[in-house]
Amino acid sequence: MQRAWALGVVGLVVAWTSEASAQTSFGDKGDFSFAIERAMGLYSGRLRFEQPGLLPDQVIDTSGVEIGIGGALPHPSQMTRIAVDGFIIDHLSLGGSIGFASYGNDLDGSAFLFAPRVGYFAGISRHVGFWGRGGFTYYNVDGGFAGRDASQLMFTAEAMFTFAPNDGFAFLVGPVLDLGFAGGWDPGDESYRDRLLGLAFGLVGFF
Repeated sequence: MQRAWALGVVGLVVAWTSEASAQTSFGDKGDFSFAIERAMGLYSGRLRFEQPGLLPDQVIDTSGVEIGIGGALPHPSQMTRIAVDGFIIDHLSLGGSIGFASYGNDLDGSAFLFAPRVGYFAGISRHVGFWGRGGFTYYNVDGGFAGRDASQLMFTAEAMFTFAPNDGFAFLVGPVLDLGFAGGWDPGDESYRDRLLGLAFGLVGFF
């Protein structure tokens, strides 16, 4: 009986060691990543404009599919962006993303986005990991919303899974939430809030 118990303990230790060695090595202190994020995705959102006086707020619901860099978007936070993140200690990352778009024809304008964040990475297996991130997103649109300027400050949360076919490269897939809490719309100096929920896809390289 005692021998069987000892063999069981040894077996558990071996299994745990094998699993640990099979997990991805990304996420160690000093690692960093470069990514193209929200390159495509499925999105649903809401724009709420505060009306003057006693008028009810104007609400616009949206949904759609975005692939690559598009034109003027109803929710600028869904734009494709590049991102850099570094791990200050094991599993804990600091970084952010930036995006820029310029479009013409009937809606001449441009949009800029900046999104700093903090994250935690956990390896599930050698090829699969989970990377939760949270932070803030700020965007500014110049003339894109029917010729108007707009800006928004948002809370952003992302629950991304990494699928790595080989070391140093992975696909990013996961739900994203952008929740606006302060925004301005000119001319007219109106206030509005932008909300976006989606499933985003991207690519990331590990170094």
